[in-house]
Amino acid sequence: SRAVETAFGQWAIDLDGSIGQWYAVGPEYRDFEGDTVERLSPGHIGGAEEGMYINFSGRNDFVTAKVSTDSKYIYFMAECAADITAPEGTNWMNLFINLDGDPATGWEGFDFVINRARDAHYVSIESLENGWNGTPVGQSLYTVDGKTMTIRVSKAALGVSGEVSSFLFKWADNSTWTGNVLEFMDY
Repeated sequence: SRAVETAFGQWAIDLDGSIGQWYAVGPEYRDFEGDTVERLSPGHIGGAEEGMYINFSGRNDFVTAKVSTDSKYIYFMAECAADITAPEGTNWMNLFINLDGDPATGWEGFDFVINRARDAHYVSIESLENGWNGTPVGQSLYTVDGKTMTIRVSKAALGVSGEVSSFLFKWADNSTWTGNVLEFMDY
């Protein structure tokens, strides 16, 4: 695959503003569309009913993601193939962040999870320093508008001061709720 582009067009995002403010922000991260389809098919072993592969967990189908930063916040945007479903459960539209790039810290390398809990305006920020169960460290403002979800995360809540040169993130919907990372393969 090609090398990841250097970030460009970084600025403050108005969460109540138009999606157009994201057009010049890059890079754009893309996901395959159509990978949340329901699965009901015979497995390799057992066939018929005993070996059926059944999974109806697909929910929001991510298509693109972008990130922007300013001096105080990191802004995340996810766009889905269809309108985003209503909030449901602790694993609805989660955002995992690995700030230190170390796969040995946090939960499976991720230092924070955003959006295990929410109200109409704010989602939770949890530190995963001690593993999957997490520790609340703050809240982030968020919006959902049709196919798009945007979250504004305070750098201070993440323990970041100044510029962020590099980090990893992963959007996941209806994936693991037990902390078993292999559930990402099924859900």
